[in-house]
Amino acid sequence: MSGTQLQLGFDYDALDSETRIVVQQRTGEIRGLMRRAAQDIVDIGLKLIEVKEALPHGRFLPWLQSEFKEWGRTSAFRFMTVAEKFKDSNLEHLAPSALYLLAEKDTPETARQEALAIAAKGEAVSHAKAREILDAHKQPQPRDEPVDAFPGFTARVADRVADEAVAAGSADEAKAYREIADSIRPPAKPAPPEAVSGTLFPLPVAPPPGGKLKGFVTLEQWQGMDAKERSGLLVPPAGSESRFNAQGDNENIEWALWSWNPVTGCLHDCPYCYARDIANRFYEQKFEPSLWPDRLAAPASTPFPEAKAKEWMGHKNVFTCSMADLFGRWVPREWIEAVLDAVRAAPKWNFLFLTKFPIRMAEFDFPANAWVGTSVDCQARVKNAEKAFRKVKAGVKWLSCEPLIEPLRFDDLGAFDWLVIGGASASSRTPEWHPPRGWVEALEKQAREAGVKVYEKSNLLERIREYPGVESDEPARAPEALRYLPSPEA
Repeated sequence: MSGTQLQLGFDYDALDSETRIVVQQRTGEIRGLMRRAAQDIVDIGLKLIEVKEALPHGRFLPWLQSEFKEWGRTSAFRFMTVAEKFKDSNLEHLAPSALYLLAEKDTPETARQEALAIAAKGEAVSHAKAREILDAHKQPQPRDEPVDAFPGFTARVADRVADEAVAAGSADEAKAYREIADSIRPPAKPAPPEAVSGTLFPLPVAPPPGGKLKGFVTLEQWQGMDAKERSGLLVPPAGSESRFNAQGDNENIEWALWSWNPVTGCLHDCPYCYARDIANRFYEQKFEPSLWPDRLAAPASTPFPEAKAKEWMGHKNVFTCSMADLFGRWVPREWIEAVLDAVRAAPKWNFLFLTKFPIRMAEFDFPANAWVGTSVDCQARVKNAEKAFRKVKAGVKWLSCEPLIEPLRFDDLGAFDWLVIGGASASSRTPEWHPPRGWVEALEKQAREAGVKVYEKSNLLERIREYPGVESDEPARAPEALRYLPSPEA
């Protein structure tokens, strides 16, 4: 098998022989169990758990996407959750849909046992019957608890995983995680309004442990404030317990397992923006640039994972302002400095920034724990990126070519330490996009020659599927909907 072919599916040759044998054997067995009967679901889940434990960190999701692309992460986690709850049970008369419902984290154990007892008598337990049992056993209670048997996976975490869908590379997954969050979110509790000179949106009085969001001030509101009102918003409220958003076991964003959005919103209006779609659906202020004062406390309030950080850098990397461009020309300098002050005060963490305004980024002094990046999706952005990053000083300087919508040619990549390349998920205005393999290989060749490390996002390439006598259907250019700046060929 050639090197090119090895990129088409999961790279089994990268595993040691013992692990490779186990994973390939389980792959075949899983395929043979896909009739989806109740016991089959448990068996599939147990084998998925075994594969996940056998593979090195960060390799489970690539294996899953390569071998069982039709599932997606959510389906696989549901298999594993069912397996953990029912691995020792007789499931003969349980409908698969009932099984999924009864396996949910917030299902009382008494409800599961009643359903199993009914099934043991030979009576069928349909989804409707399971729901009836469940409703009889459930008591109203806050539900911001881990789901799917994965510790720490709360409604708040599910919201943030959805917010980071660009990193995960899937609008569909963003929607799925939002539905999970909505299904486990505790009911909203009315809170007395608390405002700053009548301009800040109502804030809850006291955040619960873990950092409940306290409120935001929009750019328009900020511009109507005097200096005293503004200065009061540049420090977190007393007693704030806001924390970073843990991304859970999400291998698509293994490079930064936390996110932090003290500033949200953007005025770029890039056609393929996933963050705009999320904000317009779920944020009260939509995608209007906004400062969240309470979130400025997160670097100081989030416990640092000492042990995990020694195992993998992703545990100390924080993707900062993933729902904004912090260095957009419209962002007040005070907001940026407030964020950087919080970064400087938390030297154990690494903070990853990304902007389409690299020239403005060069105006700021960054601490050593800042990973400073700029987005270059088309050739028109290359010159500014190269010019600005010769002046930028930071711990790590990186380049994001996601989505890669044109073949790119750099004169000098020497100012960068890291290159990230990706495609695009479908958005409300643009189709899914995988750049031609030739564009990717040419860009990676430039990076290798400059000594720059390369990271390929999971949404980058599709399998090569060529046939003798059939012309390749690889696109020569990106769909027009993705293109928003003049290209060299225009």
